Amino acid sequence: SATGWVVVKAGNASNDNAGQKIWVRVAYTAPQEVDTEVYLPEHKVSIWTGIQDSIWSDCRNWETGLNPQDSLEVILPASSDDYQPIISENVSIPALTVESGRTLTISAGAHLNITGNLTNNGTIVLEGSPNTPSTMLYEGSYSGTGEIQYKHNLSSNRWWYLSPMA
Repeated sequence: SATGWVVVKAGNASNDNAGQKIWVRVAYTAPQEVDTEVYLPEHKVSIWTGIQDSIWSDCRNWETGLNPQDSLEVILPASSDDYQPIISENVSIPALTVESGRTLTISAGAHLNITGNLTNNGTIVLEGSPNTPSTMLYEGSYSGTGEIQYKHNLSSNRWWYLSPMA
């Protein structure tokens, strides 16, 4: 008999039938002694799937089912028919990769802090209102051919200073 874990990953690859159901039959025979120690896999990368909605903090939108705060790198893969991620709160992550065709939006009042490198080949949108900007700070290097857009609604006689930091 085999020991260890069995991982089954299933999904609706065609995205044309939202109500699609999958049945899996698993047979399990318990051992004589049960090890009750918890073994968590090492969590090094968080990959966005966007299968639930656009909410960054919804763990159902991440491949591992865990929010990315504790990972080493966050990857937003090239866009398909899934939801584009929107950050609506303060988030701090070690590194971020935005692939081509993907758009990451940081809502007014939200802050994204990247303590390492930012690779942007997609689009990052910083939204704001007259009194509530969004902010993004990265402490490592910047690379990629993507763009960063600023969408701030300004009231009359009001100025915002935008400055890239090197």
